[in-house]
Amino acid sequence: PGLALREGDSIALAGPFLPSQAGSELAKLRGELGPGLGPINLEAARAPITAVRTAVRRGRVRVAHDVSDGGRGVALTECAIAGDVGLVASLTDLVEAGDPSPETWLFGEGPGGWILAGEVEEIARLVEEGVARPIGAAGGDAIRIGAAGITLNVPLAEAAAAWRSLGERMND
Repeated sequence: PGLALREGDSIALAGPFLPSQAGSELAKLRGELGPGLGPINLEAARAPITAVRTAVRRGRVRVAHDVSDGGRGVALTECAIAGDVGLVASLTDLVEAGDPSPETWLFGEGPGGWILAGEVEEIARLVEEGVARPIGAAGGDAIRIGAAGITLNVPLAEAAAAWRSLGERMND
């Protein structure tokens, strides 16, 4: 599948993903780099991988982006920039279900997590199967992500300009 969101896409999270600050980009930026991320439970990842692969092959899930460098906040932003469309997403239900902190749900990293987007009915089917959790929808001209008291609200154009300037800044 691609990376780009489309206006009206339903957005969900899939996989047995439990984020951690250890080894994350945020920890690196803070000078708090720990021993690294934990291992993935391959057995727990089997059903979500199979279900997502089937949905992608049917053409009803257009985005299946791994949650890696920068965590969910960055992965969602990458999808919005790639599609030139904003999004509204909430991770509050995940935060309220227990540990870790809102910041870790936004920027923590770990193996086994994907951002999914596509047809509303297909995302709903994956939610019913228990392999995904709905978190929002694509639309508008801003990236709005909430996580139990933390709210990111950035105009899409500003996020895209900052993202695209990375290459220029690396050459300086």
